[in-house]
Amino acid sequence: MWHGFGRKWLKLEDILSRDMTEFAKEQYQEFRKMLDTLTPYTAEVRGKRILDIGCGRLYPYTLLLHNLGNTVTGIDIVYTGINAS
Repeated sequence: MWHGFGRKWLKLEDILSRDMTEFAKEQYQEFRKMLDTLTPYTAEVRGKRILDIGCGRLYPYTLLLHNLGNTVTGIDIVYTGINAS
């Protein structure tokens, strides 16, 4: 499984059987930690138009850059994961 955003990607059956509210809370907490860590270093990256190529399924940096006041487009060709068949 591909690792990203501090955790393994879930299989479809795991997603369908999981409490998605709890999953969303966990992902938000991870995003907030990343945001709090990186924000002091991003003063010059505000108010820009950014293309995030290879952003990944949860697009954490796309969200971070958008949260900093940028217009961001994230694209990625791998939607289902590297090991999906």
